[in-house]
Amino acid sequence: MTKEILQEKIKGQYDAAKLQGWLQALPTKVVSTADKMSFAKKMKARLDTVEVEAWINALPDTPLTAVAPGAPVVQPIEEILTTGPKKKKVPSKFKKGDTLMHPIFRHPYVLLEKKGSSWICGLLTSEPNCPEILEKTDSRFFSDEYFTKVMFTTKDPIGTFMYPFENTKQLKSVLIQLKQIFL
Repeated sequence: MTKEILQEKIKGQYDAAKLQGWLQALPTKVVSTADKMSFAKKMKARLDTVEVEAWINALPDTPLTAVAPGAPVVQPIEEILTTGPKKKKVPSKFKKGDTLMHPIFRHPYVLLEKKGSSWICGLLTSEPNCPEILEKTDSRFFSDEYFTKVMFTTKDPIGTFMYPFENTKQLKSVLIQLKQIFL
């Protein structure tokens, strides 16, 4: 989204809930979370369209876009020279047990098995009351997560790499259980 599109949106009909949604969609590189929250709270109490327009017009002219799902994040060379490279390593080749954050589902998923050119994946959730829970995870990085009964395939893993799922015994067990459910 660009600043111009946001300016067009506020010319139409909107309420405090729509405005709050638009504010949450703004990247934190453009507007800090604290600024978004304080402005949203202020507008929830009294929606002043003139003040909203003035606040949006004061935003910087940089594009207000987020990174597209699955697109690689590129750090500008100037930023690397001043701050150094990013700390987190991303594998060049995926293997069984790698966990990624799915950009569409907004949940982590684990690569369970490679079949031909596709990966069989299992979806994780942190919601303990989810009716689709298969079992609780037993891994150092995912202690408060649960495997769900959701299994899907993907040719190329997409999303942000998180951590490896270290309990290979549990991965085998979950894959067997998921295959039994779908047979």
